[in-house]
Amino acid sequence: MARAAFSGAFLAFALAYTLLAFGLPMMIESGQIGPGFFPRILGTMLVVVSLYSVIRDIREPADDDTSSDHWGTVGLVTVITIAFVAMLSILGALVAMVLFMFVTLYVLNRQGMIANVVLSILLPVSLYLMFDVWLNTTLPRGVFALFSG
Repeated sequence: MARAAFSGAFLAFALAYTLLAFGLPMMIESGQIGPGFFPRILGTMLVVVSLYSVIRDIREPADDDTSSDHWGTVGLVTVITIAFVAMLSILGALVAMVLFMFVTLYVLNRQGMIANVVLSILLPVSLYLMFDVWLNTTLPRGVFALFSG
């Protein structure tokens, strides 16, 4: 029952997020994608997946007798995520994303350091190139904006 309750709460969050996303413009006057483009896609996917999860949890309830021993990891990743959001405007998007990815992957996968380093660099650089270069959106530059004139 706890799993179904969590899935239901997550579905409510996904619905609220999606409603907010659909309140943002999909395109801006210059013809570029607007601030609502990606949030609408993400919100719709969240609603579909969480709705599937709620239905599955109601049809096939899990044994609530089992408890997870991963609460410490969940708490640590939550703290890392909060730190990432706080450091985003200070360090800039690219540096903050690289650090966030590396620290999170280190916590979750201490054995795969080579893969952690490669993913920690490739994914943020890819996202930076996609948003900042290809889509011409503004990402936080942080302290590095001081050095770019």
